[in-house]
Amino acid sequence: MTGLPKQFELGINEIDAQHVEFIKMLRELKARMGSSPRQEEICVYLERLNNYAKAHFKTEKEYMDRFKYPDIAGHLTEHAHLLQAIEQLEGKYTAENSSVAVYALIDFMETWLLEHIPMYDKKFAEYLRENVIE
Repeated sequence: MTGLPKQFELGINEIDAQHVEFIKMLRELKARMGSSPRQEEICVYLERLNNYAKAHFKTEKEYMDRFKYPDIAGHLTEHAHLLQAIEQLEGKYTAENSSVAVYALIDFMETWLLEHIPMYDKKFAEYLRENVIE
């Protein structure tokens, strides 16, 4: 058990653990927002989230490259869209010191993960089970 709801588990321990960490980070940021934090604190959280997303996507890409996943381009495009959204909302927060931008980012990322994992990551995990894992 990875800490993910069963329907979101891929069976790839490293990636499942990273998804759990993403969820923890989003919950932590949401909880922190409830205590009226300073802008510098939130900037640190946002930078950490952005860096974690990049590291996670690098891990997924390494798996896809290693196992020659045929839909790698489409999957990486989805990753690029998320990173772009994170950077835009992070920039909006920094420029405006707007908690609305942070909550928008949290909502966007939660929705993105709930859609991305079953639509894209599960597809990759199925490819691995069918073509690589015996």
